[in-house]
Amino acid sequence: EVGGDYYDLLPLPDERLFAVIGDVSGKGLPAGMIMLIVRTTLHLLMDADPDANPARLVQTLEERLVPQLDALTFMTFLALKWNGRDRVMTWSGAGHEHILWRSAQDGVIHRIRTGGLALGLQRENFTPREERKLALAQGDIVALYTDGVTDCRDATGIAWGLDRLVESVERHHSLPTESMVEAILADLDRFRGQEPPTDDRTLVVFQST
Repeated sequence: EVGGDYYDLLPLPDERLFAVIGDVSGKGLPAGMIMLIVRTTLHLLMDADPDANPARLVQTLEERLVPQLDALTFMTFLALKWNGRDRVMTWSGAGHEHILWRSAQDGVIHRIRTGGLALGLQRENFTPREERKLALAQGDIVALYTDGVTDCRDATGIAWGLDRLVESVERHHSLPTESMVEAILADLDRFRGQEPPTDDRTLVVFQST
């Protein structure tokens, strides 16, 4: 099957990592083709400038991508750069879902709005993208997701929603990250029962070590 969700992890030297997640409007092959264009463009940009910051990367991606989109197509996007030496996460958003950050210090899951306009909503005179930073402590958890997770519905049409996702992250936060993802998606599948998913679902979990 082909869909429009996209995530990628690009290891960098000096204990750094670039992570991206995005969601193309629409479904099926047309969305999947845009996703592949984004992936190819992103890798070329990173190969050309591995030290690019997230804000510049998002803006350059927008400049390259938008001329290839029709007027009704857009893509939410989020680019994060992780520095393992100082445990600082830098990100720039383009209309994507919240970043969920569980602080090991206070045990609270913070819902951080990623901000920005989705790629494709600006057609010319692209404004500079904003960039934000977050210092993490050992044991902190960061979860990223697409709306196919929170919008997944049960047989009565009720959406799983952000609150249930947050509750599931808290319930399983002590598991290793791979097991945590599996447990959260299992919670989601129990909620929807026999109702088939109507959208792609992507969930990525990181833990600061």
